[in-house]
Amino acid sequence: MSGDLDLTLDMVKKKKKDRTALVLSLLVLVAVLSALNAVYLFRSPRGASGDPAVLEKLALKLEKQELYGAAADTWTEYIRAAAPQEAERARIWYRIGKMREQSGDCESALAAYYRSEMTAGLPGLEREISMAAERCLTRLARFAALRSELAERT
Repeated sequence: MSGDLDLTLDMVKKKKKDRTALVLSLLVLVAVLSALNAVYLFRSPRGASGDPAVLEKLALKLEKQELYGAAADTWTEYIRAAAPQEAERARIWYRIGKMREQSGDCESALAAYYRSEMTAGLPGLEREISMAAERCLTRLARFAALRSELAERT
């Protein structure tokens, strides 16, 4: 009986090869589906679909609910989508700055205030922006920058 072959080991190896092929094919399928999902997410419009009227309504609704961070982000999207005139854009940047300041993000608030100021020097907003910049710099404990800012504005 020494001439009989023991086939049990070959069957175990064959089953392992079948499982390996199955696992590899499943991994490839998962990778392809993940790539397709990523492409879909990056290509599909988000939120309010870029329509300026919808973005404006959404921003106002978020602002009314006192969700200032989300409202400021939506106003920023609105600026990109609507491309308003300089005066309106300056007012919106000031509004974004106020919301950022109310949510406690003074650095972003300062950036928005400065953008407002650089976009259009509106006489009604100049004093408001000066006071807001002073508040933000004080909260950030940037006293040297505050002295410089005050010296520049006076």
